[in-house]
Amino acid sequence: MGFAYKIDDQQGLYFITCTVNQWADVFTRKEYADIVVNSLKHC
Repeated sequence: MGFAYKIDDQQGLYFITCTVNQWADVFTRKEYADIVVNSLKHC
């Protein structure tokens, strides 16, 4: 990560985003694709 984040309010709500590098593995490996599908089903 290029930036350091500091949480000042421990009781506050925060929104974060994540990025996956080299997306090809997510779609070509069944075990990774299953994790994505199960996560979407959960949501």
